Amino acid sequence: WIKVLKHIWMSNPNVLAESIPLKKELFDFVIADEASQLLLSHSVGALQRGKKTIICGDPQQMSPSSFFKKKQRLEIDLLHHANYYLKSVFLSNHYRSVHPQLIAFSNNYFYNKRLKAFQDVNAIDPPIQHHYVESGRFIERKNEAEAKKIAEFISKQIRNNEKLGVVAFSETQLECIYENLSNEVRQILERRIEKDSLFFQSLEKVQGDECDRLIVSFGYGFNIENKFEMRFGPVNFDQGHKRLNVLFSRAKRSIDFFSSVKHIDFPKTENLGVLHVKKWFELLENQKPLRKVEQNILLSDILLDCNGFNDLISYLHVYYKRGYNIQH
Repeated sequence: WIKVLKHIWMSNPNVLAESIPLKKELFDFVIADEASQLLLSHSVGALQRGKKTIICGDPQQMSPSSFFKKKQRLEIDLLHHANYYLKSVFLSNHYRSVHPQLIAFSNNYFYNKRLKAFQDVNAIDPPIQHHYVESGRFIERKNEAEAKKIAEFISKQIRNNEKLGVVAFSETQLECIYENLSNEVRQILERRIEKDSLFFQSLEKVQGDECDRLIVSFGYGFNIENKFEMRFGPVNFDQGHKRLNVLFSRAKRSIDFFSSVKHIDFPKTENLGVLHVKKWFELLENQKPLRKVEQNILLSDILLDCNGFNDLISYLHVYYKRGYNIQH
């Protein structure tokens, strides 16, 4: 009766292990989502319970890690193991961002330009704004001037209907931004966090969230001795560049990036994470305007892109939602 009434179960591997006997082929399918976040050792029992398994995830996202331990230890995740041994299918359609430029950084440097984005007819151009805070200095692990500018910006945006994401590259910088908010804005921010219409996080905690407008504080910059030391916390460590992929693929409509440095301020480096930070700044400062899209689109053009009926249904849905008139 349980199988008849509840034929689809949603769980994580630990709860599954506690609730259901370790018996072969209890389920027709086991679908593991966000498999880069599932430890292989925790997932074997779930796979044992299924006749077939579909493992979904992104190898360019972060694996489970222990960043704050003295020595960072990366665990073997289910996706990494499956990606090595099993046949894989690349899902190229990107539906989150309404402007291709919002996903351009990830597309260029992580996915070999294989992602296809669908531009909204009313998308803001350019969708990424660089707010340069010339007076900002990185002193005692924070940038006070930059934090004040972001606090002012948040105060202006906090009452709108967009889902907001506020991210700082370090916990100390995030706390500094919070301290510069008025009591009234703090209360609104906390209420919105509870309602899931805003997230307020440091870089290492961003995973799986999405928002309409992403507000980012880089924080790092020249110190009181006018040195830019490029110690970017988790970005400098193994897989640190993937944190940037996670961060800059959160936004649906716009990104506001605050920094006190420019691309020209970065010296040569061989650190993979820092190299990707430089690439972000380069893209940020060399945005090319996209041509205005035509609101009318021919059904025959959509069909040329399709690989079967399911593709057609997905494409029709996204084009209608993004303001296009489909001509038969």
